[in-house]
Amino acid sequence: MAIDAKGIDFSSSFVKDIGNGLNVSFWHDRWVGEYTLKNKFAKLFELEEDKNVSVADRVDIQDNRKIFKWQWVGPFRGRSIDELQNITSIVSSVQLNNYSQDKWKYTLESDGVFRTKGLSSLILSSTITSTTNSSTLRNKALPLKVEIFIWRANQLRLPVRIELDKRGIDLDSVLCPICKKLVESVEHSF
Repeated sequence: MAIDAKGIDFSSSFVKDIGNGLNVSFWHDRWVGEYTLKNKFAKLFELEEDKNVSVADRVDIQDNRKIFKWQWVGPFRGRSIDELQNITSIVSSVQLNNYSQDKWKYTLESDGVFRTKGLSSLILSSTITSTTNSSTLRNKALPLKVEIFIWRANQLRLPVRIELDKRGIDLDSVLCPICKKLVESVEHSF
């Protein structure tokens, strides 16, 4: 995975490394290629009977031949036929190993192993791409904990009563414990 001027793409920095395929979701996990099969083959995903099926449940080896065990809920038309041919050619290159467990692979390190120190170095030296696609440039004049606090406040991720209530935490009241008149929100706290 490349790190460019826009930042680090954390959402796709972990991929499944196939062993026996028992713990890898065929459709939801990124295990072959750059995208999940659910996103790459949307029409087939709509026709899939078991959307939470594992790789091992869909790919079987019998007499040294790869057999695909599909389960569709409806007939194929148009683009679905093309998608089936494409997905079959992509998945046919995958080798399952019954003696090896599935594991996560971290693509930002050359050896595939996640290390907190390496990630911290990337964060401190790069622009961070957030989940909202807005970038935040690291301001090295501020302490890191201040920057994190400001980022959390902007993302409404501070543990104020209104945000805790939205997340289903049972509170006796969402009113500010100091003034007891207004709802305790990020804005009110400041």
